Amino acid sequence: MNSILLIGAIVIIICMLCSQLSNKFGIPVLFFFILLGMIFGSDGLFKIPFEDFHFTENLCSVALIFIIFYGGFTTN
Repeated sequence: MNSILLIGAIVIIICMLCSQLSNKFGIPVLFFFILLGMIFGSDGLFKIPFEDFHFTENLCSVALIFIIFYGGFTTN
């Protein structure tokens, strides 16, 4: 359980740093997130297994709701 929290915290910190690098160099942040997924994925360096597709679908649906909600507040 502690290792899952540690890996989650590391991923969030890396995401914040990638966002700053994206703003500084003009590289799309999606590029960094794809690389991060490749590094932490089941075939990457850390070999984190991916077996729960139903949980992933639910997580992506919740993330999409937040993205649409945030986008609605930032448009004129």
